[in-house]
Amino acid sequence: MKKVLVRFLCIAFLLVGIAGCSSNSTSGDVVITYSIWDKIQEPGMRAIADAFEEANPGIKVNVEVTPWDQYWTKLEAAATGGTLPDVFWMHSSQSARFAEGNMLMDLTEKISNSEQVDLSKFPEELSKLYTFDGNVYAIPKDIDTVGLWYNKTLFDAAGVSYPDETWTWETLLDAAQKLTDKDNGVYG
Repeated sequence: MKKVLVRFLCIAFLLVGIAGCSSNSTSGDVVITYSIWDKIQEPGMRAIADAFEEANPGIKVNVEVTPWDQYWTKLEAAATGGTLPDVFWMHSSQSARFAEGNMLMDLTEKISNSEQVDLSKFPEELSKLYTFDGNVYAIPKDIDTVGLWYNKTLFDAAGVSYPDETWTWETLLDAAQKLTDKDNGVYG
């Protein structure tokens, strides 16, 4: 997975470099701003950026971390002001708004012409999250897994049926309330 992530970020940086980015240095170096929301991943992203800089002299990468609860407000303000980062993390919950608002670069042609980017290597549904009107606006970095773990003994004791594909958030809340026994320190 680390190899895939390194390749992804290098490709992302190259795509931005090809598209043109801001030069904030008098020495002629190109400076790419790479914005993320996870402080824990910063050392890994910095290491990847360092490897990219070593392989691409004259291109510098500034990894910029903004906490999740401020990230989207900051990106939207930057988009309004025309100062979006060159490369930034996008979440599936925000991608449609940013793509439809013309805040993301259409990468379709660059990806089609790339020998390194192959979207078929990603789950189809993941790639679709960043595709609008047939245009691709992002390369997936990773995928989160959402799951529900439950204690069958507690469910059996409370007479609650096990979760299945028919459950909704309301069903989950109802089950949690039935499983809760505050007197015995059990919270569903």
